[in-house]
Amino acid sequence: MARTSRDGEVPSLRENALYGRIVYLTPNDNSVWIAPPEQVAEAGILTAATSEELRAAVKAETAAIIIDRDWMADIEPAWARQMLADGKVVVGARLNISGLTTLLGVGAVTGASDGYPSSRLFYALFSQPSCANHEGRVEWGAAADYLDRNQRGQFRLLIARLVQHSQNQCVDFLATDSNLDSQP
Repeated sequence: MARTSRDGEVPSLRENALYGRIVYLTPNDNSVWIAPPEQVAEAGILTAATSEELRAAVKAETAAIIIDRDWMADIEPAWARQMLADGKVVVGARLNISGLTTLLGVGAVTGASDGYPSSRLFYALFSQPSCANHEGRVEWGAAADYLDRNQRGQFRLLIARLVQHSQNQCVDFLATDSNLDSQP
């Protein structure tokens, strides 16, 4: 379903599987938000203006947490790692992969670019580890992209990636069939 505005059609994000389950710790300057405030609201993303509000807003059903670069120094690394361990996707808005790996204390991520100019809007995200690969290494769910080449389209891509990463399940294929049946 589409809503019409003066700017043309704005696709509705109310059908998003994570509607109401994403919390965004926003910067004071809404011109550097991950999307315009009205689009953030349309996507059902809850906003917090302080790190204390973020912690209060995160509930068991929260699937993803978006933290702007301006707030990274206020986030306790142990809390952020616990959120990741609890299965929540952690996103750093305007933050490179290396900055997010430092906050979360996770190892290097292959295939993820780390060269974002500060003049561009971008994000990096991590989700819980996927299953270990055939070499025994644990690989983290990770993604990174620009938001401002086509901000509305890129925001929809971010939402789609959040849905994908929040559903990242690691299944132990060595488990018995009865164990596999009991896993979500």
